[in-house]
Amino acid sequence: MRLAIVDCQTTGLEDDDEPISLGVVVVTIAANGVGEVQVRLHQEREPSVPISLGAELIHGITKSTLEGKSFDTTSINDALAGTECVVSHNARFDARMLMKILPDALNWNWRCTLRQCPFRDVYEYSLDDICDHFGISRPPNHNALSNAEALLCALNHRRGKTIRSKTYLQTIVEYPRLPVFSKKDPLLALNSSDNILFRSVSDRTLLECYPGGRIRLWTHPGIDFVVGYAQGYSGGQGECFRFSKLDNPHVVIGLQSGQEYVIQDISDSGVLISPAHA
Repeated sequence: MRLAIVDCQTTGLEDDDEPISLGVVVVTIAANGVGEVQVRLHQEREPSVPISLGAELIHGITKSTLEGKSFDTTSINDALAGTECVVSHNARFDARMLMKILPDALNWNWRCTLRQCPFRDVYEYSLDDICDHFGISRPPNHNALSNAEALLCALNHRRGKTIRSKTYLQTIVEYPRLPVFSKKDPLLALNSSDNILFRSVSDRTLLECYPGGRIRLWTHPGIDFVVGYAQGYSGGQGECFRFSKLDNPHVVIGLQSGQEYVIQDISDSGVLISPAHA
């Protein structure tokens, strides 16, 4: 299997910020489960917006050092050609930034080591935590390529104590594609083909489910929200969203608690579900 580990550094965290540095490590998974490097790529570009102070303190990149530079999109696309999935630590952020230069980034087959949590047994949150756990060194100022290489190094570790145990790399590629969005934390609408509408989300945590997945919706006249549960959510069964029904009494009448639905589509505009048929 051929896949890419990617990281990007940016001018900031908001929707109008831009990518300024991209690191790509393309690997093939060997028979022992370890990713063997085939291609390394590091590129920088001059942004059209200022670099925020917070971002500059993290990566140490100044606008003056980027003057006249641009991404070579042809070489990036060539490096990614033939890869079956793209792995990132915070895929939704990287996709949201990279799509401004590489529009097809929203369609890449993403896996996310932050949201899908293959390291859940060894770290708290950040790539720094992961690297500290495995003793992986990185430069003080975060470099996109060194970040991608560090993530690969962590993914090449095994989940168990024997050579027969899977690597974290083998684990993450088995997860379903993570839906990504073009906007930061979109306020999602839930729409159903059976005309039961859910317009107000009461929990801004984004959906951790995927097109084709099955969910069960649970409601009760005594509560003010609808909860969706899904098999396969973050590797097991768990809550994946809550939608308010205070402004929509039709929900109580039209929705049978425990009814199963199939997720048809997830995008910036919302989530479309339809009743599952036996």
